[in-house]
Amino acid sequence: MNRILLIIIIGLLVKLNIDFPVSFKWLWQPARYKVAHGGRWSWKSTSVARYVAIRGVQRPIRVLCARETQKSIKESVHHIIASQIKKIGAGDYYEIETATIKGKNGTHIFFDGLLRNVHNIKSLDDVDICWIEEAQNVSKDSWDDLTPTIRKENSEILITFNRKYLDDETDKRFVQNPPENSIVKEINYNDVYKPEEIPKILTDEIADCKRRDPTLTTFKHIYLNQPIGVGARIWTKFDKAVHVITEDHWLYNVITMDKIRQQGDCYMAMDPHSKYYPFCGWCSKIPKNARCDEFYYVFYNEWPTVELLGDYYSELRKKLYFDGSHKELAKQIYLYDGTAEYGINIEKRFLDTRFAKGAGGENWSTSTIGIVHEFSKPENGGLMFDLPPETLIDRQRNVIIDKMMWNDMLPVNEFNSPDFYILPHCKNIIQSCECHRCIEGSEKEDEKYKDPSDMMRIMLAGMGELEYTKGRNTNYQPVRKAGRFG
Repeated sequence: MNRILLIIIIGLLVKLNIDFPVSFKWLWQPARYKVAHGGRWSWKSTSVARYVAIRGVQRPIRVLCARETQKSIKESVHHIIASQIKKIGAGDYYEIETATIKGKNGTHIFFDGLLRNVHNIKSLDDVDICWIEEAQNVSKDSWDDLTPTIRKENSEILITFNRKYLDDETDKRFVQNPPENSIVKEINYNDVYKPEEIPKILTDEIADCKRRDPTLTTFKHIYLNQPIGVGARIWTKFDKAVHVITEDHWLYNVITMDKIRQQGDCYMAMDPHSKYYPFCGWCSKIPKNARCDEFYYVFYNEWPTVELLGDYYSELRKKLYFDGSHKELAKQIYLYDGTAEYGINIEKRFLDTRFAKGAGGENWSTSTIGIVHEFSKPENGGLMFDLPPETLIDRQRNVIIDKMMWNDMLPVNEFNSPDFYILPHCKNIIQSCECHRCIEGSEKEDEKYKDPSDMMRIMLAGMGELEYTKGRNTNYQPVRKAGRFG
């Protein structure tokens, strides 16, 4: 930052009578990436909001405030920036609107989510400042789309978050291996408060946190920004570059919907709930060779989708009720089968025996009248479900991990490849493979990303012991390498 600009900023701070937090004065230093990570009560969001408000008075700028998912303006940092504008006495400089904040000098502050707005984000090449809040949730795809888009001369990307897992993309990208031209600061409550200045409400919260968890694991994570390890990932062998068939994947021109229709034995599995949206998935078993003794297992569709719900299934589970009838649910299942569009024939449908009861309004533990009985009625869709043995379902974690494996000392190709693949529009299944973990310090699985994983286990348990039939009655076309491998 040149001397003249620094003098202007100092003059503005004096004019507005602004007291800027000492721990965040580095925000005024020039850098492409400015990263503040820390626990609660560390002033990260309020300090960055104040910085943005001041910069917007200094000269006309465009500011994008984003997070991975944003379903409404209430979930954005709009209210924080508006609050800081008032606190620094800059109300005469801005017009605070419902969804945007506009400076009378031409500054424009706007808010968006990254997940479902890729095309909009890619068009934002005139942004001066991009602030990413709760950045621990931002995916690799979102970062890959965002960072080359913010390309205006001297533009800045501000990043605030509390570290969670060591294998989170944001942590790996900006803390463990930060890019050039970046300032990365860890700031916790004890960096902004002197011991005698800590508010009583914070002292009480910390004491209660320590009382509830004497191991101090929760306290260290929430207030001292300590990551929770890698969170004991369930699908430890999953690699998005290998297992998701994107355009640059070696199987992209091979595993097509036509291939699935012609040579795949196709199945559907459901992880049901008594009143919440069930999670459904579709998988095709495709032979690797003419002997039909080795197979690719390709998850090619899911329901509900991210686009349908407006967010990942994991964010809405236990919040979004499916209040339709079994007949309406059967229609949705048929819609996503691909039966009409691709002529796919579903060989069998699977449910977990333990959760096959109860969804018909009867008692889960005692009634045999439940979801299987209800769906089988012609007036409710006539869907027939098979029930794989419970013990078989329970063994599927290791089976799926085994199907994900390949010789990672060699390139991935037709002779060295895993058995497990996912088509890229199955975003919930991919997220589950990336994020599903055990609860820290326990063998029990965390509930947040569990449903797609349960669906996969039910699927593999059901289809694993069935004989492959379709390919024996068609002209087998062997898999050949097409394009570069992932």
